Amino acid sequence: MGHKKEVNKQIALGFIVLAILALGLWSLIPNHQPGNRVEYTLSWLAVFSIPLFLGIHPILFRRYNSADLIKGYNASESIRFEQAYLSNTVEQTAVNVLTVVTLGMVAPLGLIKLVPIQAIIYVIGRVLFYFSYRANPMKRFVGFVLGYYVAVGSLLLSVCFVISGNT
Repeated sequence: MGHKKEVNKQIALGFIVLAILALGLWSLIPNHQPGNRVEYTLSWLAVFSIPLFLGIHPILFRRYNSADLIKGYNASESIRFEQAYLSNTVEQTAVNVLTVVTLGMVAPLGLIKLVPIQAIIYVIGRVLFYFSYRANPMKRFVGFVLGYYVAVGSLLLSVCFVISGNT
């Protein structure tokens, strides 16, 4: 039960960092009135692949350098961390891509800069998750909060825009 106190501290810190990043990026990213919201939204999707590459490359090099792993039928403890990170990142990327595309399609054009804000926060969160998880799995929650709850916020905003008809 003692672990919950530490986890809850990290979760709270994650929400504080999320708010600071969102406000900071809001002030740094210029207002952009794209001619085509679809092109603008889709142009940010490649950013979401960065954490996937962070997970794929270590596995690729470990397999390449191992006679057993390169054959593909021998899972090893040596890549267990990378497999766990990559699996989690695939899930997080799917959720974020779906929510950012939805947000990009329904947000009022004056708020379209929420798309790059979500992309940047997601990448920062996943990179932080990767390095904190590698160092100590119990320290990964700030990065998780950034990567996951930015998508939750995006989904909630999208639903509000659709319900209000303010798209």
